[in-house]
Amino acid sequence: MAKPPPAPRFTPHGQTAARWDDGFLQVVVSGPFNVEGIEVLTRTMLEGYRGLPEGTPVVNVCEMRGTLVYTPEAWEALGATIRATSASGMRVLATVWIVAADVEGAALLLPRARALFANAGRRFEVFGERQAAETWARRQLDDAQR
Repeated sequence: MAKPPPAPRFTPHGQTAARWDDGFLQVVVSGPFNVEGIEVLTRTMLEGYRGLPEGTPVVNVCEMRGTLVYTPEAWEALGATIRATSASGMRVLATVWIVAADVEGAALLLPRARALFANAGRRFEVFGERQAAETWARRQLDDAQR
């Protein structure tokens, strides 16, 4: 029996920007995302980790914008990325999301996000504003350095 043709690739949906600031990998994520958009997100974050000395503790501070309504395949790809990063040996201690009240689908989909991070064994928290998120993130780094 012949193999089916490979699934078509789509234009990445979603936007990601990352930079180091104040000891955190600061990421701005604007959805919606498809699988190809999650692949771009993954590459962007891996580039952010590049050049860190081995064993450097990392906390991701991610500002989620627009919507958390992603395709089911995108959620699966996000989970795979989180698990792979956690298993890679990098010291990604935790991830915190900043999710404002106007982010579409937050109430429905944050439990799914919590489950993805829990399944990967990574600490995860959500705040509505940046200052609280960065305070929590700083505590994670400080605790790791004690």
